[in-house]
Amino acid sequence: MKKILLTIFISLLPAILFSQYLIKGGVRNAALGGTGVSSSMDMSSALWNPSLLGYQNQIEILTDQRKFFWNLANDDLKYNFLAAGFPLGALGTFAASATFFNGANYGENKIGIHYGKSFLHNLFSVGVSGFLFNKGYEHSQYTDNDPFFEQFGYKKSSFDFDLGLSVQPNRNLRIGLVAQNLMRSNMALDKQDSDLLPMVFGAGLSYRWNKLFIAGDIYFENYEHSEQNNLLYGIGFEYNLLKKLSLRLGKDTYNLVAGFGLKLFSKEWADNYFDPFSSTEFINIKGFNLVLDYCVQYPLSGINSSYGDHFLGVRLNFFNSTTEVGKLTDKVPPKIETKTDVVTQVKVDTVVITKIKVDTLIRNRIIRDTVRIYDKNAYSMLLQRTRELSKAKSDLREMANWNRALRHLLNALKYYYAEQYNQAINECKTAIKIAPQMALAYIRLGSIYYRLRQYDLAKRYWQIAKQIEPDNPELKSLPSRFFNN
Repeated sequence: MKKILLTIFISLLPAILFSQYLIKGGVRNAALGGTGVSSSMDMSSALWNPSLLGYQNQIEILTDQRKFFWNLANDDLKYNFLAAGFPLGALGTFAASATFFNGANYGENKIGIHYGKSFLHNLFSVGVSGFLFNKGYEHSQYTDNDPFFEQFGYKKSSFDFDLGLSVQPNRNLRIGLVAQNLMRSNMALDKQDSDLLPMVFGAGLSYRWNKLFIAGDIYFENYEHSEQNNLLYGIGFEYNLLKKLSLRLGKDTYNLVAGFGLKLFSKEWADNYFDPFSSTEFINIKGFNLVLDYCVQYPLSGINSSYGDHFLGVRLNFFNSTTEVGKLTDKVPPKIETKTDVVTQVKVDTVVITKIKVDTLIRNRIIRDTVRIYDKNAYSMLLQRTRELSKAKSDLREMANWNRALRHLLNALKYYYAEQYNQAINECKTAIKIAPQMALAYIRLGSIYYRLRQYDLAKRYWQIAKQIEPDNPELKSLPSRFFNN
């Protein structure tokens, strides 16, 4: 009896698992109700909508492990997904993925390569994915004695591809469209038979409102036989808590889902970057994040699951601001020129002022943090040196304010690259309050408003910067219309 049940299970398994080619990796997506056509913010975009890769600006490795507790005999069903992506600035983002689904004596997998590129300062993006599909049966006493496998083999491979488009009219709203399995590859072992992959059309909408993120998708699966066609949906909510924890809740056509994302570790730092082509030194922000994602899925219909299905994933991403040159506005350079002056001691008779090395964002001609002593100490020049010392103390007090302001500008740069523009604006305004004569703070604030297409505000702050520093090269590179009344 056991052998009969196992034989029946093996024969039905391809029909049960065929839809697993349609499962898309990404634990965060799963916890958001199976959405991702517009809402994917990591390398899971490769499966959901390759055009979203065009918005990615971080090197990332993503994993997804799932164990399905379905009430089936010998149902050791596992799903594993791995994706890695590498952004190349103006050239776009490339990614690779591997998906494996195994159960009993049957398995499916697909290997993919993906590409996405954004245009017009991230207003829209396009992408393409190519997949190699494989399915196969293991040798067993049941398959080896079946003449069908002896005649047609145990494995089948085929190729297919997806196309995606996404539009981002503002920083909070994103719309996505995707068409999948456009070649409708035939996965039947018998070439005379027909077992076509369904063509899938999807549309998604996502919106961020402060700490709340909302996503919704709808799909149409077009099968070979029209009676199998499906119209599916998904909706999900995400709430960011304390910058390290994200709580998620969602529902799709068949399941109720919930989960969370937890930032386990994060490290950021700034250093100097020397561009050999322009012989210019820049501030470069680097860092990495390690995030744990979890999702529990409970089926509301279809195959029962006694304990729910549990998904676990890890995201490791690395970011480097120098890769962002081609993604930011060409009106104001995204990198910030630096200049380093080192003064170890300024000595006047027996009075010594010591200053450590300071990296600033100030251009050469407006450097204010260097106290220069040209002659050896001489008693006859004591009065002159005392006056210089008094001025030096004043300069050092001003330098302290400038350095405080510069720290806020570095934070603004970090938020800018992370597309957290409100925080970047707040940091720039804080820098202006601390050092109101720092033209660079007004330039950077204008750059952010320009990126947000708020041109009147950009013009306002760039004009203030020009009043402070009329000969600033960055301001000279701007169109004259920004300085006309």
